[in-house]
Amino acid sequence: MKIIAIIINIFFPGVGTLIVGKIGTGVIQIILTIIAAFLSFTGFLSIIGIPLGIGVWIWALVSVAGSNASETIVVKEVVREVPVEKKKEINKMKKQLMILAASGMLLTSIQAKDSLDGLYVGMQYSHTAFGLSAKADVAPKIQVQGIFGLTGSDDIDVYAVRAMYKLTEDRDYYTYGFGSLSLWKYKTLKIDGMFSSSYEDDSSVGFGLGVGLEYDMKKYTEGLPFYWNIELGYDSVEADTTQGSFDGADLSSSVDLGGFFIGSGFHYKF
Repeated sequence: MKIIAIIINIFFPGVGTLIVGKIGTGVIQIILTIIAAFLSFTGFLSIIGIPLGIGVWIWALVSVAGSNASETIVVKEVVREVPVEKKKEINKMKKQLMILAASGMLLTSIQAKDSLDGLYVGMQYSHTAFGLSAKADVAPKIQVQGIFGLTGSDDIDVYAVRAMYKLTEDRDYYTYGFGSLSLWKYKTLKIDGMFSSSYEDDSSVGFGLGVGLEYDMKKYTEGLPFYWNIELGYDSVEADTTQGSFDGADLSSSVDLGGFFIGSGFHYKF
């Protein structure tokens, strides 16, 4: 039953959760999935809808993988022996789900994992890019984050490293400021003559800063350590759109890819 519920949750988050008997959680997941789908197709609000949808999808899979929906009405002696195997199965499935969510992510910058207070993996939307994210608590008020935006818009990919400082803290949330250093990869038009031009890979380095709020979602996710954030920031980066000359005239031009942005993210804390 659990395997069937997981498969169903892959395609219809929340429905599989209902099957394993978590009615309240399943209903919330279905509602959030509908809201996320609606926001994802409303243009500007997709910065909230896309991370929300991915977060609910991960939550739905984890909530079923960690459920005790399998046969509980069995002989008492058998029940005593099953939990060990169940625990191994659950832990294995959780690891597989987290690996899936973080596939392709580079974590080489976080060498001393045992010395960290927390490691977070999830998705983050930041300006033109939205992609995989990993961050870690390196001090009581300081976090570092890597964003690997492999699904950027307009053929733009953004890879960013950020340092974040907690400004204020409450029981369920905290505010923070951040500074970022980013690498922007894009296509530039190279002009070699009147009838000779081509698009080639190019890159620029950008800088950014901003503020954000991160909310602890545990009371809505049955104690699972999920965190949601929303940010307001500014990026500055100059990108060459055209390079070259023709008949003595310089045709090179550039554009500022930066600007003010609203970002959002969803992470799971290990």
